[in-house]
Amino acid sequence: MSMHILHAVPAINVDCGGPSRSVTELCASISTRVDQVTLLSKKWEDRDIVDVSPHVSTCFCAPPCSRIMGMLMPSGFRNAMKRVDANEPISILHNHGLWLRTSHDAVSYAARRGIPIIQSPRGMLNAWARRHKYIKKELAWKLYQKRDFMRADVIHATSIAEMECIRNTGAKQPVAVVPNGVNQLTSPLGGEGPNSSEKTLLFLSRIDVVKGIPLLLEAWSQLRVEGWKLVIAGNDYSGHLSEVRSLISSLGIENSVQLFGPAYGSDKDGLFRRADLFVLPSYSENFGIVIAEALQYGLPVITTTGTPWAELSAERCGWWVPPTVDGIRDALDDAVKLSDQQRSLMGERGQHLISEKYLWEQVGSTMFEVYQWMLADGPMPDCVHTV
Repeated sequence: MSMHILHAVPAINVDCGGPSRSVTELCASISTRVDQVTLLSKKWEDRDIVDVSPHVSTCFCAPPCSRIMGMLMPSGFRNAMKRVDANEPISILHNHGLWLRTSHDAVSYAARRGIPIIQSPRGMLNAWARRHKYIKKELAWKLYQKRDFMRADVIHATSIAEMECIRNTGAKQPVAVVPNGVNQLTSPLGGEGPNSSEKTLLFLSRIDVVKGIPLLLEAWSQLRVEGWKLVIAGNDYSGHLSEVRSLISSLGIENSVQLFGPAYGSDKDGLFRRADLFVLPSYSENFGIVIAEALQYGLPVITTTGTPWAELSAERCGWWVPPTVDGIRDALDDAVKLSDQQRSLMGERGQHLISEKYLWEQVGSTMFEVYQWMLADGPMPDCVHTV
């Protein structure tokens, strides 16, 4: 059976966070298994996008001239899908994200044409995310988003925790729990390793309220660890960086905190290779792909119960603590007191976890099985949960 999967995502800019990378990598991982994969997205002329596999077809629409117009006017996704569909009929729409006009237009076209839909909320139904800008989201949910969401034939969650959030909406559809993944490192670790004279605690993600950076800074200021520095890397999101700068100053920790700025490509790789410990104090994550990346680099990870990474404790490769100053401080205190050898052993266990479950090759294979099942061309995969 010929299979053409169209992935619709609002943006794949390098500064747009996890979905830009996870969606493009998912497309790449399934491109060797299906006849055609098309990626539909917006493209800004003055903003860089992540690399897209040459095996994936792309279809870009112009962005709206303003945020308000972007909500009110057609996004271009519907007409773009019509053109793509006419050239090579779309077998499945895999839509990523909620709330935006792009998602509404993609789902509306697929529903009208009878194209099977798999919907990936990408963390946008998690409790914290629903509370953020609550009034706008509740209005959107009642006006169109609930109807669009319930049109999905299958819903994709990246973790059991996200599936529970999906079920809380009243959705009865089958849910495929398929995690995000990471690629194999292109060069072996070693040579660029941590500087023994000064240890590094690394935070690498977008500088956003949901990431809990103030919790981390408060905890770090209480410890005042000798011989360690905290490196905060990431792009500013909605002006949160100015709040972070002010807090660093008011806490008097300028000498032990470095604001690195955005880090992509070789800069990002270098930060991981030079670090001794990784931290992501988020209030909410549907997956937290940067955690998987840090584990692959052999770094013990500290994160919160707002992420679906209970495996860190179970596999003894990190700490999974409440998103509070006390929780993060206590984990940091434990981590910095370990010897280099103890942290190295934790890192090895984390690398083993990633190689067993979270490489894109494995993830792509599982998602392909979901697509086959949706098209009645294969059995229901073990990852699919029904009510």
